[in-house]
Amino acid sequence: MKLVDRHFLLLVIAIFGFVLGVYVAPSFTSLSTVGSESGIKYWSEVCVRKNGELIQCSHNVFTNQGKNLVRDYISGRVNSTAPAIVEHIAVGNGTAPAAGDTILSGEIRECGLSRSVGSYRTNATDGIWFLEKVFTVSTCGGTIRANTTGLFNTSSATISNYTFASNSFTNADLQNNDQLNITWTIAVT
Repeated sequence: MKLVDRHFLLLVIAIFGFVLGVYVAPSFTSLSTVGSESGIKYWSEVCVRKNGELIQCSHNVFTNQGKNLVRDYISGRVNSTAPAIVEHIAVGNGTAPAAGDTILSGEIRECGLSRSVGSYRTNATDGIWFLEKVFTVSTCGGTIRANTTGLFNTSSATISNYTFASNSFTNADLQNNDQLNITWTIAVT
């Protein structure tokens, strides 16, 4: 390859890199709006299985209330009137969640899919925990559709209810005795 061709190719690559940087870099600014990059970060994934078969794994919406809960617990602002710990998993048939949500759209409160305490576990990695619940559909006369899940601090939607995080997933049409396994993987690093 001629020296002129190499310089031209390097110039094209440099221009492409600059243009890509201009378009991609702003998308990362939401991660560092407060403080430095070495601060606390939140990551979560929700996996949903129907009768043991994986339906979907995806990242969830970390709600504003969830951010405030983490802030209050970490900042030591928790007192006797603080909300209960986040351990309740809900299932719904509603719209995709947004950060400002205070409820789980279309939350299901019947057929064995009522909000329940998830099983808590950790692994050897600091700052990572799991909440899991296997719901078994029962006492339903027909098909019930589930497509959203949420993490809450209470067993029912009340005035002291905080929506920590929520997510939507591919429609799961459930019949009696079907099992829906919701596993939240959460990391604060």
